[in-house]
Amino acid sequence: MDLALRPYLSLANYIIKSTVPAADQDADNKLSMEEILSFSDSNMDVKPHEVTGPFLYEPNMIPVWYMGGHVDFYGVEPNTEEEKIRKSRRAIANWLVAFQGVMRDPSFSGANHGHCLQQG
Repeated sequence: MDLALRPYLSLANYIIKSTVPAADQDADNKLSMEEILSFSDSNMDVKPHEVTGPFLYEPNMIPVWYMGGHVDFYGVEPNTEEEKIRKSRRAIANWLVAFQGVMRDPSFSGANHGHCLQQG
């Protein structure tokens, strides 16, 4: 899952970190509706649409196909029926490992965290 989402999360992180300061005209680290509506990327060296274009119009679907068991890690499709079954089983194993990791993560187990309020 991380393999498929990481490029998009990195892109969102970059867009936010590069455009928010450019849109913040009064440098108060807060964006007002007026600042958002009047934002122009003309002062930016790298335009947001130049960065997002390859991700949105030419996405790399191999990680998604891999997680579905349709191709191997390098994007090669199976040649035989036996290989298709093996890749499908591998995909199921990958998903089970991913879900097991989520379930073991303390954030999802209901454990108390230092930043959570203790009722008592």
